[in-house]
Parts: sequence; structure tokens; C-alpha cells
Amino acid sequence: MNEIKWDAPEFVYHEKSKLWFTGSIVLAALLIAAGASQRNILFIAFVVIAEILVLFWGNEPPRTVRFLLSSKELAIGEEKTYALSDIAEFSVDAREDEAQVRCFLRLKKTIRPMVVLLVPAAEIDNVRIVFSHAGIHEKEWEPSLADSFESFMRF
Repeated sequence: MNEIKWDAPEFVYHEKSKLWFTGSIVLAALLIAAGASQRNILFIAFVVIAEILVLFWGNEPPRTVRFLLSSKELAIGEEKTYALSDIAEFSVDAREDEAQVRCFLRLKKTIRPMVVLLVPAAEIDNVRIVFSHAGIHEKEWEPSLADSFESFMRF
């Protein structure tokens, strides 16, 4: 197998309703009130900045990125390339009803320990083969608390 190429969005996009944004603003207002009751200006500033970013990025659709997986490296668009020797292990969060599955790469470097890819369900077995031939072992996917929260909040 020479190379596997596919196009996928940068991240899983969830359409957000007006209720989602209203809930976000209400939650931020409650946190600001809690910070004000404690006279914690730094916390209030953090909440305001975080809420502005959530409102700005919350409905931003992902760009489509070209992925290229070869026997030596993984290229993500024009921006990033990972040598397969830098990948410690991978996990797959495959759901039966989805056209694309999430593939989590744990890197050997500690600065950015996890990379998440969206892989077409039809290609995931080929991706597994390439990783296996490179000596990268598959670990069963166990969602973290942050993953569960992100899924629940649809962010």
C-alpha cells in the first residue's frame, strides 16, 4: 500500500441553535456574578474573554483539509507533518452510523500529546494496516471527561 489520501473537515462540526448561544451567555453571566461576589476581577476577565471566543468560534464551520498517510509520515494539509516514528499509539472511536470516524494519535512528544483525525469509515482499516506496519499499536478508545463534556455540549 503506497499512500492513503482523503479530505476531511478539521473537526466534527455541530450546528448550534439560538438556544445553545443563549445558554452559553446565561452560563457566562452566572460565572461573572459568582466572580463579582468574590471580587475576583481576574476570573471575571477570563470569563468575558472566554465567552467572546465561544460566541465567535462556536458557529465557525471547519475547513476541509487534505490528509496523506504514507509508510513514513502523516501530512495534514500544507501545515503539519508527523513522522510515523513520532506516534506512540492510536485509538479509533468508530460509531456504526457515521461516515467518518475519529482517530486519536498519541505522540511520543509531550508538548502536544494528542492529535485527532477524521478518517472516512471506508478507509479506517487501511489506516490501521499502515500504522500496524509502522509498529504503532492500537489502544482501545476510552473517552476522557473532557471528551464526554465536549460531546455533551456539542462544541
